[in-house]
Amino acid sequence: MGNSFGCSASGERLVSAARDGDLVEAKMLLEFNPGLAKYSTFGGLNSPLHFAASKGHNEIVALLLEKGADVNSRNYCGQTALMQACRHGHWEVVQTLMLYRCNVMKADYLSGRTALHFAAVSGHVRCIRLVVADFVPSAPYETLHASMDADVIDGSNTKRKNEQSTLSKFVNKTADAGITALHMAALNGYFDCVQLLLDLNANVSAATYHYGTPMNVINDYGADALRLYLINSPVVHAEPLRFKKEVVYGVVRNVFLPWYSFFPDSVWWSKGLFRTSFTMFGIE
Repeated sequence: MGNSFGCSASGERLVSAARDGDLVEAKMLLEFNPGLAKYSTFGGLNSPLHFAASKGHNEIVALLLEKGADVNSRNYCGQTALMQACRHGHWEVVQTLMLYRCNVMKADYLSGRTALHFAAVSGHVRCIRLVVADFVPSAPYETLHASMDADVIDGSNTKRKNEQSTLSKFVNKTADAGITALHMAALNGYFDCVQLLLDLNANVSAATYHYGTPMNVINDYGADALRLYLINSPVVHAEPLRFKKEVVYGVVRNVFLPWYSFFPDSVWWSKGLFRTSFTMFGIE
């Protein structure tokens, strides 16, 4: 969109300033031409807002938004600046984007992931808290208005139930293959994220199309095998993964079983137990 201003050179300078965190350069360019805030690189790869958000340059993010940048603009993958900030754990940027009323429900084009998925896959608890903040009631109604009549209380309870339903729908929103934020946090071993999502009514029984619930996989192959498989997969970079149980079984067969068979022998040998056992049979 920004290319229509006939100032691609200035736009690329702004992109470089946003990526490198050069606030002085960004201010100068935007004062000269505020329309550059809506600039996007050739082919719509990324906007200055995307670069600033992914690098955690909060002051530049705020400046771009003040000058009219679209808080919900997408890059070629359909990712918003909020998704980029959540992916890299820049909670200050997430907070700024939330103040400008970004849409947390948007999903990317490649895998249908929301900002919550990107935060969960990388274990960024603060980002999760900020993303769900608008869905969480500030305080229980009964605590604030315990003395009100029953009709009003019934009405407030209905409101609270609706709020909780909205929160539950957002937290349990599925990406491609039925993957939820809880799946991503559990598969990557982020205990704090798992606990937070459970507190937010995440569905522990949510099944994916390929491999069931997170606990099914852990029960079948163990958390260690699953973790070893995932840390060597595209998931750690918040990229799509075609999960296969057979690969996790391969980790168990090729890594853990040989290690388990070797470990007791090495311990016994180091403690002299092999020598003792040989002596029992008359072997010196």
